[in-house]
Amino acid sequence: MMIEVLTGILVIVTGFYALVTYKILMANSDAVSEMRTQNQNYSRPLVQPTLFVRESTNLFGLRIRNNGLSTAKGVRISIDRDFFTFGEQKESNNLRHMSAFREPIASFGPGAEVEFLLVQAPVVFADDADQNIVPIKFEVKIEYAFSDKKVCEETTIDFRPYRHANIPQNEVANELKKIHKALEALGELFKKQ
Repeated sequence: MMIEVLTGILVIVTGFYALVTYKILMANSDAVSEMRTQNQNYSRPLVQPTLFVRESTNLFGLRIRNNGLSTAKGVRISIDRDFFTFGEQKESNNLRHMSAFREPIASFGPGAEVEFLLVQAPVVFADDADQNIVPIKFEVKIEYAFSDKKVCEETTIDFRPYRHANIPQNEVANELKKIHKALEALGELFKKQ
């Protein structure tokens, strides 16, 4: 009878160990799966559009850049509405009709970027600015593939936060401009003599 009780206890303990081992195995499996996902997210391409202000000017641009660590394939860029660069309503100035927005980019490597100069601040922020020519807000959609996965991301490009903001200045460039003006004045002085 004692052997049967001990055998029963041993079966219960073994079952408990099997259950605990199974739970540990499942937790490890989840952790490995999460690490794979994190590794893939870390090393994937990340093609992002950003609005920027050209240093020491009031000129806005759109930058499309692969901030990821791998190549994006078959990149398609589109915008949800017309945007006429510099406020000039000509088809050649329509961002939607530019090459990068009409044709897919076969391969867009890490660090690759394309820039488009868009508009000067006084044009986009003018009280009478035509939203059909220079919209103050628009959507950029970027589709691409990597590792048998397809990505479609939409980003809102919004000029409004830049209204009344300070323009980034390059102090070295500003000092060089002052030196240039001084040299021009000195040159004019020598010409007069």
